Amino acid sequence: MPSFPNLKPADVTALAQYLLSGQNKELESVSPSPDRPKYRFTGYHKFLDPDGYPAVATPWGTLNAINLNTGEYAWKIRLGEYPELAANGMKDTC
Repeated sequence: MPSFPNLKPADVTALAQYLLSGQNKELESVSPSPDRPKYRFTGYHKFLDPDGYPAVATPWGTLNAINLNTGEYAWKIRLGEYPELAANGMKDTC
């Protein structure tokens, strides 16, 4: 179970009691805590075009090999071509 640092000790105790006994205990309703973060991460949302492809210009990424002795790129391959697009005549989409 992920951690919830914003839970108060009474809430943690109530949760533990529920998990151990199965009995639901109503907690008192309070206004939102002032130490609650203003923004929350709600997950990763992909931006896609109507056809389901990434809604950003290609290349959508690269595959790189770096020479660890010099820090230079040994080679780089641009990624982003879909077989469906290539089959429809849209070559070099990356």
